Amino acid sequence: MNKTILSVFLSMIVLSQLTSCETHYKEVGLDKLELRDSLWYENKSNELFTGRYLENYETGELKSMVTIENGKVNGKAESYYKNGAKAAEINYRNGVFHGKSDEWFEDGQLSTKATFCNGELDGYSEKFFENGLYDGYSYYRMGELDSLFRFFPSGKRKSELKVFDLDNSTLKEWDSTGILIFQITQIDGEYVDGN
Repeated sequence: MNKTILSVFLSMIVLSQLTSCETHYKEVGLDKLELRDSLWYENKSNELFTGRYLENYETGELKSMVTIENGKVNGKAESYYKNGAKAAEINYRNGVFHGKSDEWFEDGQLSTKATFCNGELDGYSEKFFENGLYDGYSYYRMGELDSLFRFFPSGKRKSELKVFDLDNSTLKEWDSTGILIFQITQIDGEYVDGN
Protein backbone atom coordinates (compact mmCIF):
# COMPACT_ATOMS: atom_id res chain seq x y z
CA MET A 1 0.00 0.00 0.00
CA ASN A 2 2.80 2.45 0.91
CA LYS A 3 4.59 1.61 -2.37
CA THR A 4 1.42 2.42 -4.30
CA ILE A 5 1.02 5.80 -2.55
CA LEU A 6 4.71 6.58 -3.08
CA SER A 7 4.46 5.59 -6.75
CA VAL A 8 1.39 7.82 -7.29
CA PHE A 9 3.08 10.71 -5.45
CA LEU A 10 6.27 10.41 -7.54
CA SER A 11 4.23 10.20 -10.74
CA MET A 12 2.41 13.41 -9.79
CA ILE A 13 5.72 15.20 -9.18
CA VAL A 14 7.14 14.08 -12.53
CA LEU A 15 3.95 15.05 -14.34
CA SER A 16 3.90 18.49 -12.73
CA GLN A 17 7.52 19.05 -13.77
CA LEU A 18 6.77 18.04 -17.36
CA THR A 19 3.78 20.34 -17.66
CA SER A 20 5.66 23.29 -16.15
CA CYS A 21 8.36 23.08 -18.84
CA GLU A 22 6.42 25.09 -21.40
CA THR A 23 8.43 27.78 -23.16
CA HIS A 24 8.08 31.29 -21.77
CA TYR A 25 8.72 33.94 -24.38
CA LYS A 26 9.70 37.56 -24.02
CA GLU A 27 6.69 39.56 -25.19
CA VAL A 28 7.01 42.94 -26.88
CA GLY A 29 4.82 45.25 -28.91
CA LEU A 30 5.29 45.50 -32.65
CA ASP A 31 6.61 49.03 -32.11
CA LYS A 32 9.66 47.51 -30.37
CA LEU A 33 10.64 45.42 -33.41
CA GLU A 34 11.99 46.13 -36.86
CA LEU A 35 12.16 43.95 -39.94
CA ARG A 36 15.49 43.92 -41.77
CA ASP A 37 16.21 41.62 -44.72
CA SER A 38 13.19 39.45 -43.82
CA LEU A 39 14.42 38.97 -40.23
CA TRP A 40 13.01 40.48 -37.02
CA TYR A 41 15.25 42.46 -34.63
CA GLU A 42 14.49 44.47 -31.53
CA ASN A 43 14.83 48.17 -32.32
CA LYS A 44 18.42 49.41 -32.27
CA SER A 45 19.80 45.87 -31.85
CA ASN A 46 21.82 43.59 -34.07
CA GLU A 47 20.64 40.45 -32.29
CA LEU A 48 17.91 38.41 -33.92
CA PHE A 49 14.72 38.58 -31.88
CA THR A 50 13.31 35.56 -30.08
CA GLY A 51 9.97 35.95 -28.34
CA ARG A 52 6.45 37.02 -29.14
CA TYR A 53 5.20 40.22 -30.56
CA LEU A 54 1.79 41.35 -29.45
CA GLU A 55 -0.35 43.92 -31.17
CA ASN A 56 -3.46 45.40 -29.55
CA TYR A 57 -6.38 47.43 -30.81
CA GLU A 58 -6.58 51.06 -29.59
CA THR A 59 -9.13 49.87 -27.05
CA GLY A 60 -6.69 47.31 -25.60
CA GLU A 61 -8.06 44.05 -27.03
CA LEU A 62 -5.51 41.65 -28.47
CA LYS A 63 -5.23 42.01 -32.25
CA SER A 64 -2.38 39.60 -33.02
CA MET A 65 0.24 37.42 -31.38
CA VAL A 66 3.18 36.02 -33.34
CA THR A 67 6.00 33.77 -32.12
CA ILE A 68 9.46 34.56 -33.48
CA GLU A 69 12.61 32.47 -33.04
CA ASN A 70 16.03 33.67 -34.21
CA GLY A 71 14.42 36.45 -36.22
CA LYS A 72 11.94 34.25 -38.10
CA VAL A 73 8.26 33.68 -37.49
CA ASN A 74 8.08 30.18 -36.07
CA GLY A 75 5.12 28.36 -34.59
CA LYS A 76 1.63 29.73 -34.28
CA ALA A 77 0.57 33.21 -35.36
CA GLU A 78 -2.90 34.29 -34.24
CA SER A 79 -5.05 37.29 -35.03
CA TYR A 80 -8.34 38.38 -33.49
CA TYR A 81 -11.31 40.57 -34.30
CA LYS A 82 -12.12 43.50 -32.01
CA ASN A 83 -14.90 41.41 -30.44
CA GLY A 84 -12.29 38.87 -29.29
CA ALA A 85 -13.24 36.18 -31.82
CA LYS A 86 -10.29 34.51 -33.50
CA ALA A 87 -9.74 35.77 -37.08
CA ALA A 88 -6.83 33.51 -38.08
CA GLU A 89 -4.43 30.88 -36.82
CA ILE A 90 -1.48 30.21 -39.10
CA ASN A 91 1.51 27.96 -38.44
CA TYR A 92 5.02 28.84 -39.54
CA ARG A 93 8.37 27.12 -39.60
CA ASN A 94 11.55 29.11 -40.24
CA GLY A 95 9.61 32.10 -41.52
CA VAL A 96 7.34 30.30 -44.01
CA PHE A 97 3.84 28.83 -43.80
CA HIS A 98 4.05 25.26 -42.56
CA GLY A 99 1.17 23.18 -41.25
CA LYS A 100 -2.44 24.17 -40.70
CA SER A 101 -3.80 27.58 -41.58
CA ASP A 102 -7.36 28.50 -40.59
CA GLU A 103 -9.36 31.73 -40.89
CA TRP A 104 -12.80 32.60 -39.52
CA PHE A 105 -15.54 35.10 -40.19
CA GLU A 106 -16.21 37.54 -37.35
CA ASP A 107 -19.16 35.42 -36.16
CA GLY A 108 -16.84 32.42 -35.63
CA GLN A 109 -17.82 30.52 -38.78
CA LEU A 110 -14.82 28.96 -40.57
CA SER A 111 -13.96 30.88 -43.78
CA THR A 112 -10.79 29.19 -45.05
CA LYS A 113 -8.74 26.15 -44.19
CA ALA A 114 -5.46 25.08 -45.79
CA THR A 115 -2.31 23.08 -45.19
CA PHE A 116 1.19 24.18 -46.13
CA CYS A 117 4.51 22.37 -46.36
CA ASN A 118 7.63 24.55 -46.38
CA GLY A 119 5.73 27.55 -47.73
CA GLU A 120 3.81 25.65 -50.42
CA LEU A 121 0.14 24.70 -50.39
CA ASP A 122 -0.02 20.96 -49.91
CA GLY A 123 -3.26 19.00 -49.69
CA TYR A 124 -6.75 20.43 -49.52
CA SER A 125 -7.46 24.14 -49.34
CA GLU A 126 -11.07 24.96 -48.50
CA LYS A 127 -13.04 28.20 -48.66
CA PHE A 128 -16.53 28.62 -47.20
CA PHE A 129 -19.42 31.04 -47.54
CA GLU A 130 -20.71 32.66 -44.34
CA ASN A 131 -23.61 30.19 -44.40
CA GLY A 132 -21.11 27.33 -43.91
CA LEU A 133 -21.46 25.88 -47.41
CA TYR A 134 -18.43 25.44 -49.65
CA ASP A 135 -17.37 28.40 -51.77
CA GLY A 136 -14.74 26.10 -53.16
CA TYR A 137 -11.91 23.77 -52.49
CA SER A 138 -8.71 22.85 -54.21
CA TYR A 139 -6.07 20.20 -53.92
CA TYR A 140 -2.36 20.96 -54.16
CA ARG A 141 0.68 18.70 -54.35
CA MET A 142 3.73 20.55 -53.01
CA GLY A 143 2.53 23.89 -54.36
CA GLU A 144 1.22 22.59 -57.69
CA LEU A 145 -2.52 22.88 -58.31
CA ASP A 146 -4.12 19.52 -59.00
CA SER A 147 -7.82 20.39 -58.94
CA LEU A 148 -10.14 23.27 -58.09
CA PHE A 149 -13.89 23.20 -57.45
CA ARG A 150 -16.11 26.29 -56.92
CA PHE A 151 -19.76 26.46 -55.82
CA PHE A 152 -22.63 28.92 -55.80
CA PRO A 153 -23.91 30.05 -52.35
CA SER A 154 -26.80 27.62 -52.87
CA GLY A 155 -24.31 24.74 -52.82
CA LYS A 156 -24.64 23.96 -56.54
CA ARG A 157 -21.47 23.37 -58.55
CA LYS A 158 -20.10 26.47 -60.34
CA SER A 159 -16.79 25.38 -61.87
CA GLU A 160 -14.29 22.55 -61.93
CA LEU A 161 -10.65 22.60 -63.01
CA LYS A 162 -8.53 19.47 -63.17
CA VAL A 163 -4.85 19.79 -63.94
CA PHE A 164 -3.15 16.60 -65.05
CA ASP A 165 0.17 18.27 -65.88
CA LEU A 166 1.33 21.55 -67.45
CA ASP A 167 -0.05 20.61 -70.88
CA ASN A 168 -3.18 18.66 -69.96
CA SER A 169 -6.23 19.99 -68.09
CA THR A 170 -10.00 20.38 -68.22
CA LEU A 171 -12.21 23.29 -67.19
CA LYS A 172 -16.01 23.11 -66.83
CA GLU A 173 -18.47 25.82 -65.74
CA TRP A 174 -22.17 25.61 -64.83
CA ASP A 175 -24.88 28.23 -64.43
CA SER A 176 -26.73 28.64 -61.13
CA THR A 177 -29.41 26.14 -62.24
CA GLY A 178 -26.83 23.39 -62.79
CA ILE A 179 -26.64 23.51 -66.60
CA LEU A 180 -23.15 23.06 -68.10
CA ILE A 181 -22.40 26.30 -69.98
CA PHE A 182 -18.68 26.00 -70.77
CA GLN A 183 -16.12 23.26 -71.15
CA ILE A 184 -12.60 23.32 -72.52
CA THR A 185 -9.88 20.71 -72.52
CA GLN A 186 -6.16 21.13 -73.00
CA ILE A 187 -4.40 18.11 -74.54
CA ASP A 188 -0.64 18.22 -75.13
CA GLY A 189 -0.74 22.03 -74.85
CA GLU A 190 -3.52 22.48 -77.43
CA TYR A 191 -6.98 23.66 -76.38
CA VAL A 192 -9.97 21.70 -77.60
CA ASP A 193 -13.30 23.50 -77.26
CA GLY A 194 -15.80 21.27 -75.51
CA ASN A 195 -18.93 23.28 -76.47
